[in-house]
Amino acid sequence: MTFPVSLTGAIDVPSQGMTAQSRDRVELAISDWLVASKATQVTVSAEGVKFVAGLFRFVLNTNILVPFNSGTISVMAQPQTLRVEYTLSCRLMLAVTSAIAAFTGVFVVAFAIKDGAWFVLVVPVIMWTWLFGMNYLLGWARIRFALKQVAQQALKKR
Repeated sequence: MTFPVSLTGAIDVPSQGMTAQSRDRVELAISDWLVASKATQVTVSAEGVKFVAGLFRFVLNTNILVPFNSGTISVMAQPQTLRVEYTLSCRLMLAVTSAIAAFTGVFVVAFAIKDGAWFVLVVPVIMWTWLFGMNYLLGWARIRFALKQVAQQALKKR
């Protein structure tokens, strides 16, 4: 899956002498962070840390998981770095922002046809781009920063 359905990426965190215990410690720290971020389901398996952050959660819009409805975060030890890979689903955000833009579009089209102002037809497109695009970009930047912070803090606790 790719844009706009999901967000996929990786972060390399410098580390010295990675061990299986270090990897496990980082996965546990990510799991704890997801729980603290109000993910509704968090499981740790051989594939990584999987989570679900459903629609009906009572969280502020500033919650880091708002743009993502589920995901998998895996941690891999490499010689001099720790690699944190993530695949996060944005399907719910895509559906909600598309519905809002479509709903607005119905009214914009009705008034545009009535008044002959066809230029306003671009309003739903701009609205969708702003709502989805900015949430996607902010989610991308925030998740990268947060995962790097969580991994670095877990590695410092030896």
